[in-house]
Amino acid sequence: SIFSLLVGSIFSNLPASFINRKKWLFSFLMAGVVTSMHYTGIAAATFEFVSDAVIQNGLKTNMKVMQWFIIFITFTIFIAVFFFIFYQKFIRKTMNLQDTTGIVLTDARYHILKANPSFYQIVDQLKLDIKMNQLHSNLPFDIKYMDAFEVREYEYQQCFIEVSKVIAQSDEEVQYLWYFRDISEKKEAEMLMHKMAYYNNVTNLPNRNLLENQIKEWKKKDQRNITCLYIQSHRLRFSMDSLGTYDGESFIRLLANKLKEVISDQDLIVHYENRTFLIFILDAKENQVLELVEKLLHQLTLPIQMKQRSISIAVNIGISNYPLHTNKIGSLVYLANLAMLESSQRSKNQFSIFEKSMLEQSNRKILLEDAMIPALKNQEFTLVYQPIFCVKTGEILNVETLIRWKSEKYGFISPAEFIPIAEENGFINKLGAWIVKEACLQWVEWKRQGYPLVRIAVNVSAIQLAHDQFIRTIEKIIEEAGMDPHYLELEITESSSLNYHHSLKDKLSKLSRLGIYLSLDDFGTGYSSFEHLKELPVNKLKIDRSFIYDLITDQNQQAILRSIIQLGHNLKMDVLMEGVEEEAEVNWLRRNQCDFIQGYYFSRPLSPDKLIEYITLQKHKTVNL
Repeated sequence: SIFSLLVGSIFSNLPASFINRKKWLFSFLMAGVVTSMHYTGIAAATFEFVSDAVIQNGLKTNMKVMQWFIIFITFTIFIAVFFFIFYQKFIRKTMNLQDTTGIVLTDARYHILKANPSFYQIVDQLKLDIKMNQLHSNLPFDIKYMDAFEVREYEYQQCFIEVSKVIAQSDEEVQYLWYFRDISEKKEAEMLMHKMAYYNNVTNLPNRNLLENQIKEWKKKDQRNITCLYIQSHRLRFSMDSLGTYDGESFIRLLANKLKEVISDQDLIVHYENRTFLIFILDAKENQVLELVEKLLHQLTLPIQMKQRSISIAVNIGISNYPLHTNKIGSLVYLANLAMLESSQRSKNQFSIFEKSMLEQSNRKILLEDAMIPALKNQEFTLVYQPIFCVKTGEILNVETLIRWKSEKYGFISPAEFIPIAEENGFINKLGAWIVKEACLQWVEWKRQGYPLVRIAVNVSAIQLAHDQFIRTIEKIIEEAGMDPHYLELEITESSSLNYHHSLKDKLSKLSRLGIYLSLDDFGTGYSSFEHLKELPVNKLKIDRSFIYDLITDQNQQAILRSIIQLGHNLKMDVLMEGVEEEAEVNWLRRNQCDFIQGYYFSRPLSPDKLIEYITLQKHKTVNL
């Protein structure tokens, strides 16, 4: 039966598991063969059960008693075999331990009475000379004052020795039994595990685990002055990927070596994250720290030569100090990170010292981030629309969609404040889709009411463009809203077109084939080449508002703006100037053939109802362009 097969297999495999685990399969097969042969024989025979049987010379026995006797004998034999095998393994393990452990018996004056060969092997390995059989005569470590049953570890000649002492009382005097074990392999394994746990495997610099332990030590020692430098490198991942795995690791090791060249031995360098390093400076004055930071910026921005290439990276450094900026050593990294972020917002290859306002901004950022999701559910976000005028006709042909957030808890919040937060935490994908959907539904409502049709423009974040489902999301919104895609305009920033050029080109082509009008927003703030612009299926250039400042009085500004307008026309694109606030600016743009104008000179962003009123009013009068 199956039960018999399982029982036979288990009992046959229990001993095998102590001998050789590779024989388990064969034990199962053997048990199966024996079981099948057994039942084959039983099937060919006929049995008649009797309660008594004659064993020998007419002696009768009860068969049930015989069955239990056989079961008992079988079980006893199995237990005996099991413990025999286990005992043999224990003996072999003990013998192996004794073979590698040096055992010495001494009297109370440390004279060696007996010693096994392993002890002398350890002595030879350490190149020691045990003079006149005195155990302590030439040992590189002091064992005289060891207590009974105490265990100590000693290092000598790159070897680690474990020594333990046991009192072996004899009838005549006190004797000591010493055990010497070479634990070098064990120590090497421990050191390897320690290195893997507390050091970066590429740069061999301390990692954040070691930093946490070091911070605990500083707290215990009541360290008085600690400065933290938070160094973040830009384009490091790109540089490493372009070099390949091996050369990429070599590159970051060279970068780590640059840090080592600048700092002193008492300072601590930590490879905190992939592209982030920390430096902790103890008991340094402010001028010394600033001098070191200047050296770091100079050293780190020097090109590194690899594979016949000159590779440069940019860095930003944030600085915090204990106790100047915080009374908690554990907060140093966080505050230095805030300072680094402030520095990176201004420019690359800069540093910033922590200020209290940075922490206040960070706390507000956290509060706004937490408030975003419920704000969308509670309909705290609204859309407004700013008219865009055609220079030639004076008509309103386009409107730009802008988002506003009036929080029940925090009041009005500027898009310049909450949009970057939404981009950082990924909420921009959901928020951006909501904006497109609401704008499309509003256009459909205007059409239903019979109002003049205008193209409605919506800003699209680079984060949204990078999302795999962006095209499908736009298609779904247009389809569900019943929007005519020819009246939908998507504005992408020039910087996003540079950062995602190859993938962006394909996505913009798909959008264009849907009939969607495309414009390049904030043009002039990036570094787009003529070739780059020519490849993108863009219909309009929207010039950044910074070019309108001092336009009337600055001849250089006029020359630049005139060139941009001409560039757009050469590429068969419409050109829009935003941020127009004065009549003189309107006249200049009209004379230089700018196609569209947008700004407070005409109108601020309006609610849907106010926009319809404004468009209707403009129909009955001529706009002075």
